[in-house]
Amino acid sequence: QGFNDYHRNICVRFVPRSNVQNYIKIFSGLGCYSYVDKINGEQAVSHGNGCLYAGTDVHELGHALGYYHEQSRSDRASYLIIYLENDAENMRFNFNKLSPH
Repeated sequence: QGFNDYHRNICVRFVPRSNVQNYIKIFSGLGCYSYVDKINGEQAVSHGNGCLYAGTDVHELGHALGYYHEQSRSDRASYLIIYLENDAENMRFNFNKLSPH
């Protein structure tokens, strides 16, 4: 489902792997995760337990394409109010601000 959402809405096409060095491999791991941005070689995207929703597919494929979380943007103060006290301490890394490109 996530692939179809990208195909319908943006100019990205996911195709079956041919003889290429850099590719995305979707596997059933422990949870839903991906590195952000292109990794040389195999880009692993975990689609394990709890990844049942199309939105999760879109989210993790977005990471593989280089998209970070909105709350990590350097300009987030212009449009977000972050209440870190409402988040678990071990998850606060998700709110680290990134430097602009």
